Amino acid sequence: MRNRRKRPNRKGASIVEFAMLSPILVLLILGTIDLGQYINVSQAVSNASREGALVAARYETTSSSQVDSAVRNYMTGVYPGAAQAMMGDALQISTSGGDGGSIGDVDAGDSVSVTVSVNYDSIRWLSGLGFLGGKTLSSQTIMRKE
Repeated sequence: MRNRRKRPNRKGASIVEFAMLSPILVLLILGTIDLGQYINVSQAVSNASREGALVAARYETTSSSQVDSAVRNYMTGVYPGAAQAMMGDALQISTSGGDGGSIGDVDAGDSVSVTVSVNYDSIRWLSGLGFLGGKTLSSQTIMRKE
């Protein structure tokens, strides 16, 4: 007969290891989700800025309220669940003409600028993770008026 060594009893060792590592794994997964959403919101703010600049560059646009409405409609379409929060102070839209004046004073061929800023905390799903908290995402688009 072979001489067999008796193995130590390791029942429950894997449960203890899992219990020690699972919080780290959960934080890693939630952090990845939050970072992905941050990138998504950043892209949406950039697209909203472009949408506003397209409206501002049209020859029939005479006021910044038309641009404001286009940007808010775009962001509401992208984030319908966060629409009420974004209609308040979370979404900031500024529009200016070629020399910093209003949209109505811009002549054809001059540039118009639309800047959109949003507070990330008002849109994010996971508010408990602090490393992206308090961030403001901003994007500016400049186009020439038709």
